[in-house]
Amino acid sequence: MPNHNLFIMSVLASLLGAYPAQAQPAQPPASTTFQKELTADALQFQARVDQAAHALENDPQLKNLTHEQRKNLVEFAAGNMLFAFTHELGHALVSEMGLPVLGKEEDAVDAFAVLSMLAIGDTVSDRVLNETATGWFMDAKRNIAEGTKVPFYDVHSIDKVRADDIVCLMVGSDRARFAAAATKAGLPPDRQASCFYDHDNAQWSWTTTLRAHLRPASHPAPKFAVTYGSGQGQYDALAKAFQNIGILELVSGLAADRYIWRRPISFEMKTCGVINAHWDPVHQVITLCYELGQDFADLYRGYGLTPPPVATAKTK
Repeated sequence: MPNHNLFIMSVLASLLGAYPAQAQPAQPPASTTFQKELTADALQFQARVDQAAHALENDPQLKNLTHEQRKNLVEFAAGNMLFAFTHELGHALVSEMGLPVLGKEEDAVDAFAVLSMLAIGDTVSDRVLNETATGWFMDAKRNIAEGTKVPFYDVHSIDKVRADDIVCLMVGSDRARFAAAATKAGLPPDRQASCFYDHDNAQWSWTTTLRAHLRPASHPAPKFAVTYGSGQGQYDALAKAFQNIGILELVSGLAADRYIWRRPISFEMKTCGVINAHWDPVHQVITLCYELGQDFADLYRGYGLTPPPVATAKTK
């Protein structure tokens, strides 16, 4: 397994160095052209994605894709799995720290996940952040295409609403930086302008709520168990790809370095038999199922691949 220590420490440094909501810079106008140069950490992340894409070369379902398409698929799956992991970490924080939640907990931890991923944006690149929001739009599109009924009674908000909320928080953090995501989501200019307040309020709320649980430098960071379970043949290539990227190390490192925990928690990826991600407060473990990663891969293959250009007949 590759050494992720330098990579993770850089991520944690970016998280710990994030400025408070009250000190955010003024938002640039939506018309500003934003071109972000990849940092050394983001380039390293891209190298890991490339390595993971090579690990999937022999996957029967992906053998007809180009290497670039496999890279895009891995980036899409990784971004959405990171979101799922930080979402479950939000649940763990609420549970373990006894945090108050005003409103739906699922919406609150969605905001926590977005804020966490925005903090590591310089490490994993903005493309990964954009893919996270895109995943919810794709899922909504798949539900319509396959005639899947939307459970309005569910504890989660419906996919399209979750996608809009995620994009809004991204835009609120930096309107110019995520202008393309806002356009893709169809957020009108007046809504984009108000997203700044949504992001500012979410960041202030989570910062204030967690302030008492932040780990000072004098307090030793806990050692959390990290386990990549067997892909049981069906998901072996996918398991290796996620291990190459170091998803578990990234999120467990964030949790250990950032907060004081009253008891240890653990992180695992495994074959579950169902498409799922969950926090188990009894055994203190966050689990992401390989089936969820496969579902993201299937979603991208079905609704995210750019179709080949249509050949046009030449006129004489």
